[in-house]
Amino acid sequence: MDKKERFVKAYNWLKFKGLIKTQDDVAQKMKAARPNVSGALNGRESVLTDQFIARFCAAFPQISYLWLLQGRGEMLSDQGKTILERVREILRMEMMSASTIGEEFGGELTELQDYLDNDTEPNVKMVDEFCKALHLNRDWVLRGVGSVKDEEETREVHHYSFIATTQAKKESMRPRIPVSAVTGGLHAYINGDMKGQYVMMPVIKHFSDYDFTMFIRDDTMFPKYERGDEIALKEVAFVKEWGKEYALDTHDGIIFKRIYEEGENIRCVSFNKEYQDIVIPKSTIVGYFRLVGLIRV
Repeated sequence: MDKKERFVKAYNWLKFKGLIKTQDDVAQKMKAARPNVSGALNGRESVLTDQFIARFCAAFPQISYLWLLQGRGEMLSDQGKTILERVREILRMEMMSASTIGEEFGGELTELQDYLDNDTEPNVKMVDEFCKALHLNRDWVLRGVGSVKDEEETREVHHYSFIATTQAKKESMRPRIPVSAVTGGLHAYINGDMKGQYVMMPVIKHFSDYDFTMFIRDDTMFPKYERGDEIALKEVAFVKEWGKEYALDTHDGIIFKRIYEEGENIRCVSFNKEYQDIVIPKSTIVGYFRLVGLIRV
């Protein structure tokens, strides 16, 4: 079900429940022009924007913002959820951990992980700081009413041109490189030359800027890195800190190790002592990619 179909379903439900009778009723409650409501029902993308959906859900809080915007969950908003449940929902949506938010923003949020661990409702001050940090609608976090995001921020986002918005969408995704990349150069993937042979994934916001992610498929870096861990990597022009973990793009494939400079060579060291060091000539290295993040499920 696409966004237009979800909007039509929500409109028909409101009409069935007697909350509206005509498109004019919707326009009046939203303080919007009636042609915009008609355009949204017809699926016109220039009308059915994130801002329009936020205003619609603010006017009709019975409809779930996340469902209408992204198809997540159920159509009807669950105002019976606890504050903590809504906080967890936001963390999943933003792909952030409570501990990361605490480290980044400080204040009351340093204790957010404790509230989650103990299944305890956060206090109002923490909710205020949480909403401010992630630009959330306080009424939604506290009571499940209205849209998730703060409407002022939503309006600002839509001041950008179509081109800027399109570029932002591109920048909000990063490639996840497949295992088959070990048989070819990484640049062919991150430059788009291998389009169709990898998947684009939403940016992991709590990481530093990165070029791509990939999975660890062996145990050479165990116990610090486990098979199945997903690592985020960023290409660098030169190595600043030797002895740190890097992925090397070489003529023979990709190597992820701790690296040390030895003249014209690079020594690659595993954490797993069962594996011997590997010495690679610098002349065979196509690129250096610094580790900037780790996901462990």
